[in-house]
Amino acid sequence: MKIIKRKEGMRSVKFLVVFSVRTFHFTIVPWRKGTDQLQFILALREWPIMTLAAVLLELVIVGRLSKVVAFRFVDPSKSGSTPVMLAISAASVWMMCPSMSLIATLLFKGGLQPGVLSTWIQTTVFNFPMALLWQFFAAGPLVRCIFRLIFRAKNTK
Repeated sequence: MKIIKRKEGMRSVKFLVVFSVRTFHFTIVPWRKGTDQLQFILALREWPIMTLAAVLLELVIVGRLSKVVAFRFVDPSKSGSTPVMLAISAASVWMMCPSMSLIATLLFKGGLQPGVLSTWIQTTVFNFPMALLWQFFAAGPLVRCIFRLIFRAKNTK
């Protein structure tokens, strides 16, 4: 039950982080001024594609690899649950952000053309701080709180 809850929680965080980073990206691009409804509509249009990519990446590569990387820094048998969770989250963002930025660059920023490498690097540098901070301080805590409430309600019945 605890393993299922954690896996579903990580996927739920990814949905929220993908939408948030896409919205963030649309609102700070140089040729756009400020945030309006159009930015959210544009982010919603790309959200299903990017969420599918995020879930596939997490299932196939990042989910397992983030734990391997995290456990190089934190020993789950000696550390509390918070350092382990933070290490896995950081490793996940460390791998997901460049991967998702590459997918976004190829799909929404002109595809394979001259300058794709610099566009990908710029997109990654642009998105990484937002993704990491959002993972630690907004999406992660929100999803954990929601899952705690859901599973506490199920356990009391």
